[in-house]
Amino acid sequence: MLVKLFTFKNVTEAEAALQAAVQANHFGVMQVHNLKETMNKKGVEFNSEQKRN
Repeated sequence: MLVKLFTFKNVTEAEAALQAAVQANHFGVMQVHNLKETMNKKGVEFNSEQKRN
């Protein structure tokens, strides 16, 4: 299942809010992926944060 939520928060703020919500609901995060690092390792330039349209 894919759930999409839109926010006006930047990436850092969204990450912090997600971590807080996960802990408040007694869940855990099993893996965190660094998309920028992964794409750069594959030779794809990915230097900017996500931006809203």
